[in-house]
Amino acid sequence: TLGFYIGKVFPVIFDLSFLEHPSLGQNVPQATRASMVDKLVAVTKKWLNSEKGFGEFSKNGGVLEIVSSRVLRIHVSANPENTIASKIGDAHYDVRYANEGELLFRINVSGLDKAVNSACLEAKFENALNLTIFKVVEASRAKITGLENTYTKKISGKTILLEIDWSWASNESFTRLPVSEQTAISNKLVGLFISLISAENDSLITLMEKNADMRGLVQRVVIRYDPHNKIDDKTPRTPADWRASIVEGELILEGNMSAYNAQKWEGLAAKVTPQLESELLYWKMGTKVSEIQKQLSSAVSSSYTLSFDRDFLRSQAFLSLPRKDKEDYVQSIFATHLDGFVKTIKSMSEHPIGKAALSSQVSSVSMVMRSDVRAPACKLEEKNLTVRLPARKPVPTEVLPVISVQWALGVLVPIEKSIGQDKIQETVQKCNDATGCKLVVNLDWSFVEKPAFLANSPETIRDTIHRLSRDLVRRILLDGVVDVCVHPIGKKTLQEKLAHVDITAFNPEKGTERTSRVAIKGDRLVVSEIHVANLDAAIKSRYKERIEFEYDLIVAIAKDNATAKHNEVVKRMSEICGKSIPIAVDFAFTSNPSFKSMDPAEQADIITGIYATLPENVLVKADGTSLAADLVHEVAKTAFLSKVEKIEFCLELTPGKAANDGDIIIDAASKTLRFIFNMNEVVSVVHLNNWKERLADKLDVLPVVALEETKDKKDAVEYEVQRALASKTKVTLDTTFVTSADFVKLNPTEKVRMVKDANTTLLASLLHGDSGLTGPLSLSEFPSVVKSITDRVKEIRIVVAPARAPLAHRGDVLEVTVSLEDVKKGGKVDGVHTTLEELLKLRPIKEDAAIERANAVLANVSKQLSEAVGGKQIPVEIDWNSVRNAASFKSNTAGYVAFIKNLSSFPEINVVAGTGAWGGASIVTVCKRNPAVMQKLVDSVDKIVITFEAKNNVDVHIGKSRSLNPSGVSVKLNGKVLEFTENLDSPLSCGVGRCVHNLFAQSEFLAAEQKVVNDIADDMRQQEENRRAREMERAHDHNKRAQEQYAHDQERYQRAMQDYHKELNEACRNCDGKRDVKCNYCAGKGTTTNNNNVSACQVCKGPGRHTCTYCDGSGKAHKSVNQPNPPSALRLESIPSFGSMPDYRSQI
Repeated sequence: TLGFYIGKVFPVIFDLSFLEHPSLGQNVPQATRASMVDKLVAVTKKWLNSEKGFGEFSKNGGVLEIVSSRVLRIHVSANPENTIASKIGDAHYDVRYANEGELLFRINVSGLDKAVNSACLEAKFENALNLTIFKVVEASRAKITGLENTYTKKISGKTILLEIDWSWASNESFTRLPVSEQTAISNKLVGLFISLISAENDSLITLMEKNADMRGLVQRVVIRYDPHNKIDDKTPRTPADWRASIVEGELILEGNMSAYNAQKWEGLAAKVTPQLESELLYWKMGTKVSEIQKQLSSAVSSSYTLSFDRDFLRSQAFLSLPRKDKEDYVQSIFATHLDGFVKTIKSMSEHPIGKAALSSQVSSVSMVMRSDVRAPACKLEEKNLTVRLPARKPVPTEVLPVISVQWALGVLVPIEKSIGQDKIQETVQKCNDATGCKLVVNLDWSFVEKPAFLANSPETIRDTIHRLSRDLVRRILLDGVVDVCVHPIGKKTLQEKLAHVDITAFNPEKGTERTSRVAIKGDRLVVSEIHVANLDAAIKSRYKERIEFEYDLIVAIAKDNATAKHNEVVKRMSEICGKSIPIAVDFAFTSNPSFKSMDPAEQADIITGIYATLPENVLVKADGTSLAADLVHEVAKTAFLSKVEKIEFCLELTPGKAANDGDIIIDAASKTLRFIFNMNEVVSVVHLNNWKERLADKLDVLPVVALEETKDKKDAVEYEVQRALASKTKVTLDTTFVTSADFVKLNPTEKVRMVKDANTTLLASLLHGDSGLTGPLSLSEFPSVVKSITDRVKEIRIVVAPARAPLAHRGDVLEVTVSLEDVKKGGKVDGVHTTLEELLKLRPIKEDAAIERANAVLANVSKQLSEAVGGKQIPVEIDWNSVRNAASFKSNTAGYVAFIKNLSSFPEINVVAGTGAWGGASIVTVCKRNPAVMQKLVDSVDKIVITFEAKNNVDVHIGKSRSLNPSGVSVKLNGKVLEFTENLDSPLSCGVGRCVHNLFAQSEFLAAEQKVVNDIADDMRQQEENRRAREMERAHDHNKRAQEQYAHDQERYQRAMQDYHKELNEACRNCDGKRDVKCNYCAGKGTTTNNNNVSACQVCKGPGRHTCTYCDGSGKAHKSVNQPNPPSALRLESIPSFGSMPDYRSQI
């Protein structure tokens, strides 16, 4: 009957094992057993064949197809333990579907007598076969089709496949839900899908409308639930309970089933846009790789397969970058790694050996980017060239070097050898064109096959070949042979005797310290014994001189080259002297074995030095260091011409026989100026610059020349002295010290310096400035002192003696004697101010002049006081005798003038100016504020006298407050004279008005004093109260900020720990935590096909999958996660407490 409804016969299996279950008891009567079976069959008929039964249910709509495909048999059983409790309709029986195609009908034994409610059968069948989803699917088909059409219409005809993945609906977490809730969840997914695709804001359609270049990246969209609710998306500022991912043109939208109540899945653009950006770049890179592949094939004239590992474009780290940063990064990869690789291959292909190797040895190229790669590198394995590139941001500008590919293919040495041979021929041709020779160069290449050479790095191998074939050959030919041929003698010799240059015996192992060996063998110039350790030295060697040495050309060419300069020196000397002075050089040393054993370059330098450079430097060099600088002085020129008629330059062959800087001899008999140098020191002597002094000393004109050269400076010193003294006083230097034994034994340079220092620095130190005669505080400060000096001194003579001597006044000559040691130290000595004042007894004159100047200041103070008190003349005077008779003043030998000037400034402060404080008021200030005091002063005082106490024992105080009122001054009225007595060493630096106030109006003074004390005390109290308030407020504010900061730090720490745990357990986005990914090179097949040859994939080696490069096979999104540090402990500041207020009145 069931088969009639369905069109298919199902086996209906009755499981009667319940009849044997112990719960029914033992010895159940057969009739009872039969009755139970009959009841079970009756119930089954109602289940299957009744009006609402399974047969009728299966005929409806698409249910028949599902039943036919999924149900293979029906299994009926009774539960003797009566534990069935269905939540759909009748509770005493249920219907379930087993995955093996079995539909299970189960009923409690106790329910066999109960009626079957047909109305609930359909719900039980739908639940068992999961037909809730089927209904939703059927209802959504038209909507999905319409949605596809809407997308195509709005996005420029782009077709798209939209699909809902219902596989999640078979999960128990969904099937155990009530049918109503299953229906709501399923329908909600359809609504979410429609919203995500076509909503007015934040939908796939609006996203594609804004990004035309991304429309072709999505061909299929799939939406589904995660019934396990494990989705935790990290896309910033979007819900974490759903995610979007794009793989090979398929956009997958997946959300937690628990989030189905959401109105919509927010943040589609934020989640999808970064992936679309990356997918666009993924596509662009694929296109770029195809272009590069064609360029490579064209460059090497062979078919190449190129792959580039692009998986990093889909990594979370890359997705999180801003779009511009992504595009810039990929463009940098294009420009550096891809275009740069093409340039590398093209560059290598320019050489026939390189092109042949690329064509025959390489059929495919695999390019991968790795974070552990520091610089581009490559490796050849089974005709696949693997290029490893650094995965850093920004992309390094370094491209894969040509040398790396050449080395990987084993053609570096052949290519460099070929290039080196070409360079040699170019250099040979240049040499032959320049010299007229017909040279042939032979380089022994056997070293390139030695293991010790091949064990070096590729760069070292290349550079060594370059340096040998280019640098060394150029050095030998262009800087050696060509330079030798510049001279006619050298050119003729080499054209006749040289035909071959052999460079042999390069040893890649460590050799001797010798730079190289150069020898002549017939018509061959052989350069040998070159080692790794001395290759630089061999290249830098001076082959010109070495070749000249081998062909015995050193002396001849060097002398010929120096002749022009030598002749120029002879000419200049004749012009300077006004007569011919022959200059001869003794070349006998050139035949000596010691000279011949020297390095050729040293030989040439010695010839040039003795014949040209030394004569020029010693005799005529125009920088002021040669003999010519002496001869501009007539006295030196006369001496020279009287003693010298010819000049000779000689070399001493015995080491150390001559002085290190050479010997200078004047042969009186032959009138010959002879210079003798040690042969091994000629080159260093060339750089000396003391010839002028040495020759002046030899001619006995050194002091005279030095004095003439400093005459202007000496005259300037004398002029300043005459100007200061307003007289024609002469300043002279006694130069007899230059004949002393101590001076004569000095070297010429030291002698010149001492004479010049004596004639300039010494004179200025003695006579200039305040310590001499010209400064504003010197002996010329007062006209009376100047007159006293000029009346007695007409000449100042400076004498340099073995030891210092006291200043002497002989007649009208002042004689100043310093020691020779003073001049040796530079001539800076103390001036004559103090000693001359003592010698001529000038102090009384200076004191009188200083007091006269001070009295002028006091007259101004008297004038101001007179004006302040109504015009009465009250002179203010200082008792100068009290000052001049004081022992401390008499002992002050250097600063007494300044002391007098300083004392004259205090009366103005005492009487007129005062200070701002109440107690520091001047007499003028007090009189202006107290008319009664002014009147008393006018009536009682005709003069004010200030006396300074030499014993400094004045200790007088007025009023009640010692801190307010002036102290250290005694005031009394002596007749009509107001006398002030102050301490000499500490004059009162404030006004004495309060002393006058106390003297003439004491009661008023005391009342005013008390008021000031009260005001100051009140102000101090207020300031202290304010300070205490500020301290407490500051402590409270500090603690408040500390607590707020601590709370903020704790909150931030908790958030950081949450993020830490999330990141620690986050699965890799690239492999979803699986640790490996599908191989893109072989598309997951595990094999590749090239020219119909199938072979294992070179990347994954066969499985079709390889270790995920983004997590290095760990399955984790982050290789390492730093655990955040907890915040520092809370630190509060104690609130300050204060005692009682101080008694400020008692302190004042």
